[in-house]
Amino acid sequence: MIDSVVQKPSGATPELQVARALGARSVVLVGMMGAGKSSVGRRLGARLGIPFVDADTEIETAAGMSISEIFAQHGESYFRAGEARVIARLLAHGPQVVATGAWMYCIVSYTASMEGRSPPSQLMYRLTSRSGLSASRCSS
Repeated sequence: MIDSVVQKPSGATPELQVARALGARSVVLVGMMGAGKSSVGRRLGARLGIPFVDADTEIETAAGMSISEIFAQHGESYFRAGEARVIARLLAHGPQVVATGAWMYCIVSYTASMEGRSPPSQLMYRLTSRSGLSASRCSS
């Protein structure tokens, strides 16, 4: 058997190619709580040589309180508005790897439907059947 050697262009590792291709864009990880977004995000950021940011941590820092305290003192609508502002700020300062909360499923689903990728009913079915979220939670 003959061993073949694949030569890579010097200085053009796959990681570097991905990081360069991102430009100012960020990699956004979306998933349910406990899915591993932060663990994977830290490793991916290190591998690509770009920062990792956890949106929940950024939200808590911006608010000066924990997420559970925000919900208790101000309610979900207030939290979601702050979450949207923080994520918009994070996305304006790429490239970086951003781990988001589970609610981003709903936002991604809505955005995809607005861009004509899938009918909203199809996206909602996929979202609720796979994630355990109720349709009413994403439609509010």
